[in-house]
Amino acid sequence: DIRTNPNSSFPDVKRKKDKINRDLTNYKAPGEKTAGKGILLLPILILVGLGLIVWFLVASWKYLYADNPHFSLVAIRFTPTANFTPEQIIEELKLLGIEERQTTLPRLNLKKIRGHFLSDALIEDVQLRRILPGTLEINIQEREPVAWLKCNPPLAISRRGYILPHSLKNTPTGMPSIVGINEPDKLKIGTTTDNQMLLLALHFLDIARLRPEAYLRKVSLIQLDYANRNLVLFMSGDEVFKPGAQVTLPQKDMKGALERLRGIVNDRAAQGKTISKIDVTIIRNIPVVP
Repeated sequence: DIRTNPNSSFPDVKRKKDKINRDLTNYKAPGEKTAGKGILLLPILILVGLGLIVWFLVASWKYLYADNPHFSLVAIRFTPTANFTPEQIIEELKLLGIEERQTTLPRLNLKKIRGHFLSDALIEDVQLRRILPGTLEINIQEREPVAWLKCNPPLAISRRGYILPHSLKNTPTGMPSIVGINEPDKLKIGTTTDNQMLLLALHFLDIARLRPEAYLRKVSLIQLDYANRNLVLFMSGDEVFKPGAQVTLPQKDMKGALERLRGIVNDRAAQGKTISKIDVTIIRNIPVVP
């Protein structure tokens, strides 16, 4: 103390007290230090654990399923179509690197295979199915043409307006030809046409397919009349229509015109008369050339 120790100074004592107070404030018991480290390590341990679980699941999936020899591709099953033979389908799969016993069924990229086949203009849809343990099933649905297009080069067309190559096999019998097409150079294989008169001809063929009159399905040629927005049908011939008989149909109210045609055809059949030319764009007093 100052009284007993004249050499001591009051500021030194104060500094010592402050140091002791700081030491007491910063002091942590051994248990507190361990708890702090544990809190920091816990997230790291959780992440490591999750990583190990993911690694285990992926490794198990590869070992037990994806790369398991038990699921090797041993058979490719499909039904041949008119334009796709078994050999052609096998060759298409080889282009994708797919061959029997060269991969496993789970490793097949079905989306890629489907996209490859759909890139062919003749294919409308394709269904793929894995059949465990080792079979790939392929079902191809071809686009069906409904008419020939008389242009250069000659083409075919589906009921939805999809342009097809002329070199089709096993086409429907009695398929009509469409002539008088404007801007035929715009018709490209693998595309859908927006030619309104051509679409009108397809609309007629759709109606004819569903109506009961058989003579509507005996049209050998359809001429597109752009100037008058009409279709001129050339009939293949039956008991009423002479071979090459002409029937003119309007763009507007085609169903009404077909009803007028049906009434006249029924009357001519009952009278034993024929038709070589008729224009049902006219609503009343329709002239008929026998």
